[in-house]
Amino acid sequence: MVNVDLFASMPVYLYGLTSALSRRGLRVIGAKESAAEGLSPHSDVVVVDVNVLQGCDPADFITAAATVAPVVLMVDEIGADSSDIYTGAGVRVVTSLRAGIDDLVQLIAETAGTGSHENAPEDAKSPALSQREEQVLRHVARGLTHGQIARILGISQHTVDTYIKRIRTKMTLGNKAELTRAALEYEAALT
Repeated sequence: MVNVDLFASMPVYLYGLTSALSRRGLRVIGAKESAAEGLSPHSDVVVVDVNVLQGCDPADFITAAATVAPVVLMVDEIGADSSDIYTGAGVRVVTSLRAGIDDLVQLIAETAGTGSHENAPEDAKSPALSQREEQVLRHVARGLTHGQIARILGISQHTVDTYIKRIRTKMTLGNKAELTRAALEYEAALT
């Protein structure tokens, strides 16, 4: 799964793009309206709306972002001048803010080095989960409680809690909602 750190200047655009990327199997680990909000250290790709760079030194921000992950810059109009300026600072790819979502998803996947995003279900299996962790995660995807999972698997609820903690660590998940979403994506990738 590709972790995306997303910067977009308009809240509605940021929300819509975050939702669209998530629905297509990318994990948005940061959705920010300002470059001042900082970079997420665990991103595979940093996607930046050029309008976020107003009020800061674009070259400094892009240089810092490029040290974290490859940078995809979305601009109003693609021109040779802007492309050269930004690629010189460390931008890997320049694309249009008007790009279609499928094109953008493909571009992000390629920039992250995962190749075609059509292989996303295999990418979703990338964390090395044990067989028991996979069983627990499948039950989470089905909406079962920790107690129900424990009864089905014939183990204690404390053991289920331990498996959940390990899964969260391996998949870099924070809260229950992220765990549930990842479980559903993982289950879908296996079918």
